[in-house]
Amino acid sequence: MVKDMEEGPVNEGALGEVEDMERGGDLAVLREQLAQLEDERNALREEVARARADFYNFRQRSEREGLRQRELAAERAVTLLLPVLDNLDRAMESSGGGEGLRQGVAMVRRLFFEALQELGVSLVEAEGAFDPARHDAVGTVPVKDPAQDHQVIDVVRPGYALGGRVLRPAMVRVGAHTPASDGGSR
Repeated sequence: MVKDMEEGPVNEGALGEVEDMERGGDLAVLREQLAQLEDERNALREEVARARADFYNFRQRSEREGLRQRELAAERAVTLLLPVLDNLDRAMESSGGGEGLRQGVAMVRRLFFEALQELGVSLVEAEGAFDPARHDAVGTVPVKDPAQDHQVIDVVRPGYALGGRVLRPAMVRVGAHTPASDGGSR
């Protein structure tokens, strides 16, 4: 019975005390002490398990917050750089300065946009049906074809997304079909 209670080598002195206690009728006291120690051990195990779970949750939360902070920093940087990209587009559209300058600006613009793409930037798809989550309508264009009603007709300024989140919606003109625009009489 004593070997069931202990996990290490047999302590002869303790064994003698247990035998003396058993003879003296103190077996009930030993069992009560054993039960108390088992309860204390179980409580400590539960506390350790809770501490491990708390630490795991803390680590997960910290990693999510760190990732979110990096995403916000990238968004801010890209948002500050988009006007540079717009100005490179404007420089390419202007005819002043000759073809050599235009080609140089086009090359710089391409490299700049490739660097933004490495950061996760993508163009917002502007063709197709108008989507207020991705497009900012700045005007309407009368269309004859009813199929072009509420369709993006023209892109005024491109939109950009970072990691699937729209940073800047595309500024577009949207088709507006009216019976008067299809050649009918009023």
